[in-house]
Amino acid sequence: MTWRCGIDVLSLGATKGGALAAEAVVVFDPARAIYLGERRKRAGHLLSKHRFIAAQFLAYLAEDRWLTLARRANGKADRLTEQLTAVGLKPAWPVEANLVFVTMPRALHAKLQAAGASYYVRKSESLNLDSDTVLVRLVTSFATTDDDIARFVALCKKS
Repeated sequence: MTWRCGIDVLSLGATKGGALAAEAVVVFDPARAIYLGERRKRAGHLLSKHRFIAAQFLAYLAEDRWLTLARRANGKADRLTEQLTAVGLKPAWPVEANLVFVTMPRALHAKLQAAGASYYVRKSESLNLDSDTVLVRLVTSFATTDDDIARFVALCKKS
């Protein structure tokens, strides 16, 4: 992913990969970066000692660790999808990353929420959902375990 394929600016976030508040902006054409420093200051993104936060990128990018973490999160989403499908909760759209969108009965949603499950409810204009159905967005990460998935799916089975 470089200027060779037409990218001018790349926003690279490491926070969701386990880093602490580490986000980077890579500008491939120096002419486009003339006012970036000022914009960063005006937006309040110039932290004192930010080099300590930025130092996390050395470990994050070393030995393709960021890819390893992303592949792990994506693999957990695939596993979650397989297990939810087995209990009758198929994804609304193909799973292409670490996000799984599933429609479920509102009663199951209420039960999951009461049990402490954490996920996002979404609206959809492309799906014709009745009043008894909700669309949920499930997110896996590098830290998602097989036990996390098994517990969530077990709660879905009991309905």
